[in-house]
Amino acid sequence: MSDLKGAVQALSTEVRVLDARMQDMEGSQRAMARQTDALARQTDALAKQTDALAKEAATASEAMGQMRNQFSTFLVRFNEVVEMLVQNDTDSLRWRAEIEQRLRQVEDRLAG
Repeated sequence: MSDLKGAVQALSTEVRVLDARMQDMEGSQRAMARQTDALARQTDALAKQTDALAKEAATASEAMGQMRNQFSTFLVRFNEVVEMLVQNDTDSLRWRAEIEQRLRQVEDRLAG
């Protein structure tokens, strides 16, 4: 009987050890479930941030396209102004030369 009593006690001890291990495992599972939930929330937050960044990138790309177009228009206008200034200077030099030539002709007539 004492052998039976010892075996029952040994089994009882093993059951307690196994029960403790099982409770530890259940605690670990709950902790992992909480971590999984936290990771899922973080993943959702990152997805929202990614969407927001994609929208900002699209807006920035559109703005860059508009700026490129505006700069191209500016360059065309700037070149037109430069051409007009060059033409104006050329005309001014030609007119000055003509005026100086006429003044010489007048001086020559007066001297002559």
